[in-house]
Amino acid sequence: MLARLRQVWGTVRTTPADRQAEFRRWRKALRWTEIEAADLAHGRVVYMKTCGVCHMLHGEGGTIGPDLTGSNRSDLEYLLSNLLDPSGIVGRDYQTTIIVTDNGRWIAGIVKHETPTSVTLQTPTERVTVPLDDIDERVLSPQSLMPENQLAQLEPEAARDLVAYLRHPTQVRLPELREQRGFRGSEGGESSGGGATEGGRRPGLQPNPSKNGLF
Repeated sequence: MLARLRQVWGTVRTTPADRQAEFRRWRKALRWTEIEAADLAHGRVVYMKTCGVCHMLHGEGGTIGPDLTGSNRSDLEYLLSNLLDPSGIVGRDYQTTIIVTDNGRWIAGIVKHETPTSVTLQTPTERVTVPLDDIDERVLSPQSLMPENQLAQLEPEAARDLVAYLRHPTQVRLPELREQRGFRGSEGGESSGGGATEGGRRPGLQPNPSKNGLF
């Protein structure tokens, strides 16, 4: 049954105990009062430097991983699962394949195209086509291409701003050019990343006590 599930769906495993402790820590750190204090514009900048390398959101970012725009990103648990333990659930189309060539080259990526004579992998930085005759070993890895425990790599405020931006329903403006460190974006149709509105809450962000997270 498990083998069939992996073939149809992908990789599914339980979260390690040490990572569960991280979940508890971040649930506490990302309480509603903390999210309300977030700088959404800065969160967008953090996104483009991290998640945006591989993922599209509101029409900007990479295309290695799935588009996040229509995902369940308003759910804190969903975000934490993907940011802290991305290998817990890996969809079939995004499983990592590891190839070792006969000259010792090691390549890890997502299979994007395969022919009777070659296979093309998308790595985090490039697409690589390998002739089948050059492959010494090919393994489907249970690990995601996404780094583990990404929030731990960020300063606490940057992590908070990133999560707040990811769960925000619409695009926000980038900071002023002098503050954004080289990132550009249009202001048309974008909400401000500044102060809160709607009675002290940012547009569209209402706490839902029926869930364990903030949404």
